[in-house]
Amino acid sequence: SVAIGKTLFQTNCVPCHGADGRGDGPVGLTLSPRPADLQQHAIPGVHTDGQLYLWVSDGFPGSVMPAFRNSLSDEERWHLVNYIRTFAN
Repeated sequence: SVAIGKTLFQTNCVPCHGADGRGDGPVGLTLSPRPADLQQHAIPGVHTDGQLYLWVSDGFPGSVMPAFRNSLSDEERWHLVNYIRTFAN
């Protein structure tokens, strides 16, 4: 699951969140507000898996984070959540 999530992340998320999930991708640096630093949001106890899944599915309010509900399957979005968890520091 994590390996699939990594591939999905590289394709869909790196432009904004960057390779390490810090919100410093080439597109992310041009956005206001900047994309989330996933290393902070992936720490267990900060957000539930369900909350991360919801944000991947529906986007994040008040930002340009897109919704992936219609472009990625439920399973693919869960793979992304599992990969995002690897950013916890």
